[in-house]
Amino acid sequence: MSESILWAKSSRYAVTALPAVPHTLHQLSADATANVRGCLDSSSRFALLASSTSIHVWNYSEPESIPATYTVNVPESHVDSRPVLSALVPPSSFKDPGALAFTSKGATYWESVGSAATDGLLVYSQAHSVSLNLSRVESPQYLKLVHPLGALLATSSGRIFLVSLTDHSANPSLSVCQIRAHDPNNAGFWNSLKSTLSLNTPTRNIVAIRIISSSATAAKFLYATAEAYIGVWSCDKSATATIHSQFNCFDLLVNSVAAIYPHARANLTICDAEYTNDHAMLLASAQKSSDYTDYFLFIVSLDSADPQVLSTYHITSTSVSSANRPALFLPYPHNTVFITTSSTVVIVDFTVNPYKFPFEDNISFRDNVSILAAGSEPYVQETLSHPGQNAAVVITAAGAGVVRIERYFHDDSDISFAPSSVESSLVNTLTSKVQQAVFYTEVEDSPIEFYASQQALALTGGIETLESIVLKVSHDILTSSSMYMPDSMPSTEEHLAYRRSALYRLARYATAQFPEISISTRIQLMTDLEMCEAALLIWQIWDRKLESLPSTSIIPNLSLYQGLAKITTINSVNDVRSWFIKHIDQLPELLVALSDLAESMKSAPSFDSIDQITDISNICVASILSGAYLVRQEHQVSLYGIDSVADYVPESPTDFQGMWTSQLKVCEALVKVYETLLFLIQNTAKTSELVNALTLIVRCTCRTFSERIGWLFSLMLQLTEGNRNDCLSHAEDLTDKFAEFRRESLLALYDLGVVKDATELAEEYQDFTILAELTDRLRLVSGDMQLMVHFLDKYGYDFAQNLCQYFYDSGKSNLILQCCNNYLPYVEKYLTSFDELPGDLNKVYWIFKVMHRDYADGSSKLMRFAESKEDAASKVRLQLALTKLGFLAAGVRESKVDEELLTSDAMHNLQMDVQRVVDPTRPLTVQADAAREAIGDTISKRNENYFVGVLEQGMKKLLQDIWIPEHELAELLTLVDTRPNEHSMNRFFQALYLISLANSGAAVKDQLIRSTWRRCIIADDWNSTLKQDSSLLTDNERKRFAESTLFYRTMKLCIETQLFEKDESLAINDASKAIGITEMSIISAANSAMSESARKMLQHDLTVENRILEDLISNGVNEWIEGIVTSLNAN
Repeated sequence: MSESILWAKSSRYAVTALPAVPHTLHQLSADATANVRGCLDSSSRFALLASSTSIHVWNYSEPESIPATYTVNVPESHVDSRPVLSALVPPSSFKDPGALAFTSKGATYWESVGSAATDGLLVYSQAHSVSLNLSRVESPQYLKLVHPLGALLATSSGRIFLVSLTDHSANPSLSVCQIRAHDPNNAGFWNSLKSTLSLNTPTRNIVAIRIISSSATAAKFLYATAEAYIGVWSCDKSATATIHSQFNCFDLLVNSVAAIYPHARANLTICDAEYTNDHAMLLASAQKSSDYTDYFLFIVSLDSADPQVLSTYHITSTSVSSANRPALFLPYPHNTVFITTSSTVVIVDFTVNPYKFPFEDNISFRDNVSILAAGSEPYVQETLSHPGQNAAVVITAAGAGVVRIERYFHDDSDISFAPSSVESSLVNTLTSKVQQAVFYTEVEDSPIEFYASQQALALTGGIETLESIVLKVSHDILTSSSMYMPDSMPSTEEHLAYRRSALYRLARYATAQFPEISISTRIQLMTDLEMCEAALLIWQIWDRKLESLPSTSIIPNLSLYQGLAKITTINSVNDVRSWFIKHIDQLPELLVALSDLAESMKSAPSFDSIDQITDISNICVASILSGAYLVRQEHQVSLYGIDSVADYVPESPTDFQGMWTSQLKVCEALVKVYETLLFLIQNTAKTSELVNALTLIVRCTCRTFSERIGWLFSLMLQLTEGNRNDCLSHAEDLTDKFAEFRRESLLALYDLGVVKDATELAEEYQDFTILAELTDRLRLVSGDMQLMVHFLDKYGYDFAQNLCQYFYDSGKSNLILQCCNNYLPYVEKYLTSFDELPGDLNKVYWIFKVMHRDYADGSSKLMRFAESKEDAASKVRLQLALTKLGFLAAGVRESKVDEELLTSDAMHNLQMDVQRVVDPTRPLTVQADAAREAIGDTISKRNENYFVGVLEQGMKKLLQDIWIPEHELAELLTLVDTRPNEHSMNRFFQALYLISLANSGAAVKDQLIRSTWRRCIIADDWNSTLKQDSSLLTDNERKRFAESTLFYRTMKLCIETQLFEKDESLAINDASKAIGITEMSIISAANSAMSESARKMLQHDLTVENRILEDLISNGVNEWIEGIVTSLNAN
C-alpha cells in the first residue's frame, strides 16, 4: 500500500500525486501520446486510457501503487489509424464500469470491462458491436455519456447520434441512431425539411456537449462548436430532438475581446463549454504562435432572440500552447473553474454576479509530461457517515501518473471585487507561486514547474512587484511567519537548518526564473540567508554550552543570555529558543549589545572575564560574521550573481547604513570587542584563547571596515551632488579610522607573535606601509630579509615605494639602498617621483647615481645636499663633488658601495676616502698631482708613467662631466686597483660588458678583449700556489683554488650571462694568446696625435705587463689557465 504524495500546496488548493498508476501509464512517454486518449468517471473513481487497438481501465483511487488494470481489445474489424473515441459507463450490476468505444468503422460496448478482460477468449462475447454508416470523410469527433439514456456522438460532418446501451427490455445492447431535430419556431413540412438539410452547419466541429438534465427516456443538453455555434436541445429515446435555442455568437465574442485582443477574428476558436445558471461558459483560445496562445472565458446568455456576452475574462496565468484540445470543468458548487491543457491546469475562482474572477493560478508540468485525460470531482460536505471532499479535477498524464488538484472550499458570494482587489489577488497568486517553488520544488519525482505568469507580472507592476513578493517571502521564512513553515520540529537547530535550505531554494528560484531582478534585491536575499546561517552557528555554540554546564549553573550569567536580555525580554531558556525561531533578523542589534557587554569588562578585569570575552568573540566572529562570510564565499557569485556587495544601493539616498555586516554600528561594536580583548591580554593573561580571539576579531573588523568604505565610494557615484558630498565625507573619515585601526591592530598582533596573520592582513588590504614596517621589524629582530624580498618580488614598485618612504619617514634613509640593492630601478623611480628631493634623499640619490656611474647628475644632487647641510665656505661641497674620483681611484665601485656606502656611516667614510686622495685646500693642479701619486700606488708596484696618465686624464674628464667612450671606461676599469679582492671580478666583467657595447671593429674588440683578460690574469695572486708542487695538491684543493681566481669567476660570469658568443667569450684558451698583445693599447691606437714619447711610455708599460705575465707562465700559470678553460667548456 502506498500513500499519496503532496506535490504543491497553497492556501487555496493542493496538488497530490495518487499512488494508483498502472504499468501502461508508467511506460507511456510524453512524445508517444499522439494516438492515446482517455477519460475519468468521478462517480466510480475509474480512469480509462484508449489507444487505437485497446482500452485500459483501472480504479485511480486505489491505495495500491500498481492497481488492477482491465485491458480489452478493440475488435479488429473496427481498428483504424485514428485514436479511439471512448467513454466510461457507470457500473450497473457489476462492480466494474462498462466502456464504450467508437472508431470510423464501428462502435463497441462492454457492459463490464472486468468481465470482458477476465474471460479471456470470451472477450468478444461480452462486447456489443455495431457498424457505423459514416461516409469516407466522416469520423467520430465527440462522445458524451448521457446516463441513463445512453450517449451522444457527434461526427466531423455535424451529425449527432443517440447511442442506446439497452434494448426495449432493458437488456444490454448497442444501437446508434441519428438524431432528427425539430424547431418549434419553424414548423411545417418545408421548414422541417430545410432544418434537416441545414442541420450540419450549426453542429459541425462540436467541441463540447454538457448535460443539463437527463432521465431514462430523455435528456436536455448544451452543445458548442469550434466556430462559436451554441445551442440547447432536448432529445428523447426515439432520437427526436427539439431545438430550444441555437445561434452563432462568434461576432459577439470577437467584439467583447477587441480591446485587449484585436486579432481575435482571425484565430479565435472555442475549445470547450460548461452550462451554469442558464448560461453557457465558453473556453476559447487564440494561438499567436506555435508556443504562445491566449485563453479566454466567456459567459453567454442562451436567449436566441437576444444573445449577449455577459462576461469576458482573459486567462493571465498561462500562455503555453496546448498539444491537444483544452478542456473546461466546473464541478459543484460551481465556484471554481478548472482548465486543462496538455501541460497545464488552470484554476479560476468564478462568480456569475458581478462577473469578476478574484483568483487565478496555474499548475505547470515539465516538458516531459503530457496530460491525456481529465475529469472533475464535486464538493462533498463532510458528515458523520461520509468523509467530505473538495471540488477537484483529476488528470492522467504521461510522465506524471494520476494527479488530483483540489480547490479548498470557499464562499465568495458576498464579495465584490473592484479592480484594485483583482490586482491584489494576482499579487497573492504570484506570492503563492514563489512560496510553492521554495517549499515544494525539492519533492522527489515532482514534475511540477513553478513559473510565475509574465502576463500576471505585467498586470501587477512587473519586476518591481515580483521583487517585493520575493523579499516578503524571504522575510517570512527568516522570521518563521510563513504558512509553509512547520509548526514544530524536533530541535531548534533543525528548524534553523530548514529555514536555511528554504532561503537557498528561494534564491535559486528567483535568480534563475527572473534574472532581471536588481542587485539590491539579490543582496537582501543573500542577507537573509547570511543571518540564518549565522543564527544556526550561534545556536550550535549555545547548545554545546548548555550541554557542558553542570545542572547547578546560573544560565542568566551566560554571555548570549545577557546580550539577548539587552534587546528583548528574556526570562528563560525557552525565550532564547523563541528568539532563534522568530527574531534572528535582530542579529546586528545582538552584536552591538554583546560589544557593550564586552566593554563593561574593562572596568573590573578578572580571570573570569577571559571565558566571557572569549565566548563573546566566538559569537561575534565565529558565528555572526563568519556565518555571513561563509555564505558570500560559497554563493555570492554562483547563486546570487553579485560581483561585489559594494553594488548595494539603499532605497533612500541619505541611508548610509549599507550591508548589515558593515553597518557603522557593527564596525564600532567590533572595535569595542577588540579593545577589550587587547586590554585583557595586557592586564590579565596572554592566553592562546585570547590571542586567537583577538586575531579573529581583527580579521573581521578589517573586512567590515573595508566593505563599508568600498560600498560608500561606490554609492557616492550614484548620488546627487549634495548627498554625494555627505557620503564622501563619511567615507574619508572612515578611511582614516580604518588606517589607524589597521596599523594599531596589526602591530599589536606582531608584538603578540602572530606574525603570519599580521603580514597576511597587511597584504590582503594592500597596506604596504604597514607591510614595510612589519618586514623591517622582522629584519631587525632576526636579520631575516626573505619576507621583504618576497614582497619586493611579488608587488614590485607598489611595495618598494612604500618601503623607501617608510625608511625615509623613520629616519633610516641609509637603508633604502641597502635593502633594495637588487631592486635599484624601483629606487630610481621613487627618487625621481619628487619635484624636489627632501633632506637625506639627496644623499641616497647621489649614492645611487655614483653606483650607476652617472657622476654628473649624482654630483649635482650631492652639491645641492651639501649646500643645504653645510657652509659653502667650508668647501665640503667640493669635497663631496670630487668623491667620485675616490670611487674610481680607490676601486670602490662595488666593494665600497656595498660595504660602506649602504651603512649609517656612509657619508663619513666617503669623506675620509676623498681626503686621502684630494686635499680641498690645494689648487686643482696640485690635486691632480696628489691623485696621481695615490693612483700610482694602486698599480701593483708599477709606477709606469703611461698608465698613470691614462687614469689621470680619465678622472679629469669625470670631474668636468665630460663624456667618456665605452672603450676608455673599460681601459680605466682594468687599470684601477689591480690588487685582488672578491669584488674585482665585477670590475673586469663590467669592462668586458662595455667592450661589447663599443662601436668598434671586430679587430679592435678582439685586442681589447685580450688586453682585459691579460690584466685579469695579472690581477690574481698566483704566487703562493705556483710556488707549491702542484702534484702534491689534492683535487679538492686544486678545484678550490681554481674557482677562487678572478679569471675563473670572470669567465664563468661571461658564459652564464652569454655576454659574448662562445668562441669570443673563450677567445683566451691559453696564456700565450694573452701574452701576445704587444701592440699599442686601444686608447693609443684611437689617438692618432699620440706623441712619440707617449708611445714609448706605453710600449714600456706593455713590456712590464708582459714581463709579469711571462714570469707567471714560467711558474706554471698556463696549466691552470688551460685547466680552468677546459673545465668551463665541459660544464
